[in-house]
Amino acid sequence: MSQKRGFTLIELLVVIAIISVLAALLFPVFAQSREKAWSTACLSNLKQLGNAYMLYVQDHDELFPLNSQAPTRPGTRAFYSPPNLVATRSSPEHQAWYGTQGPNAVYAYTRSYEIWACPSGSPADLIPEDPEMRNLTPGVRPTEISYLYNGLLGAGSQAEVRYPALVPLLWEAAGSRWRGAGQINPGVHIRFAPPSAWPFKLTDCNPNTGLSSGGVRGTWYTQVFKGGRPETHHGGQNWLYADGHAKWRKIGGNTMNTDPAKEPFRYNPDGTIHSAWVDDCWRMLLFRPDLEPEMSVHPSTIFT
Repeated sequence: MSQKRGFTLIELLVVIAIISVLAALLFPVFAQSREKAWSTACLSNLKQLGNAYMLYVQDHDELFPLNSQAPTRPGTRAFYSPPNLVATRSSPEHQAWYGTQGPNAVYAYTRSYEIWACPSGSPADLIPEDPEMRNLTPGVRPTEISYLYNGLLGAGSQAEVRYPALVPLLWEAAGSRWRGAGQINPGVHIRFAPPSAWPFKLTDCNPNTGLSSGGVRGTWYTQVFKGGRPETHHGGQNWLYADGHAKWRKIGGNTMNTDPAKEPFRYNPDGTIHSAWVDDCWRMLLFRPDLEPEMSVHPSTIFT
């Protein structure tokens, strides 16, 4: 009578080793495929938002959305979304302020807040331990926001954007999906935006004064980028441009010697952002509405 022979310990170890090797080879491939799919979904979101922004501009005398909430709230970085998200900040005045910003400004054209979330991003809080987020309006779901609005376009007209195919309208917050709150970046410097300068246009710059013709100055924020690095997808980001088209572009590095005509930042050796290329009005160079293909730059004008 024959006996059934089982696997020996050596054979089992060999099988386990083979499976481990195959897993080590295949898992990175699966991860890359997943990230590619997420990047494609993110780009699709931006294309839909591009359509929404173009409709917004058509309906608002060819003006882009505001970069600040009110004359008395210059450079106020955070806004809540939806506008009635926070119960203690849902007065008509608050909702009017927040309604001009980010997802809220174009909701009438998207009818969706979900497309503001890039699937590759991780849930995060823009303002850690924000006490207001403990008082949410019942039944109102926080918007997850992965994209930053270029505040240098704020209240500007399409005609003031010389090369709309070059100027970003939205770009990515590099790996985050902010829960219920968003930010304008780059935007208006709170110390250089008197109420008399409303609506805080930054579409031009007077190098002699360091202010726009409206009397304001720009600024930008690094803390919005996860780990201090701007890369989101395969060494770059998806950007939506002022003419409504969206595409992936390279961004990131590990050197201070970057080309200001191609790269918005200079980098530390570990890849974190060191500083941004800006003009005399502290406007990020690649985000200026008056950007031109052959622009002159001043490497000394770096604001950190």
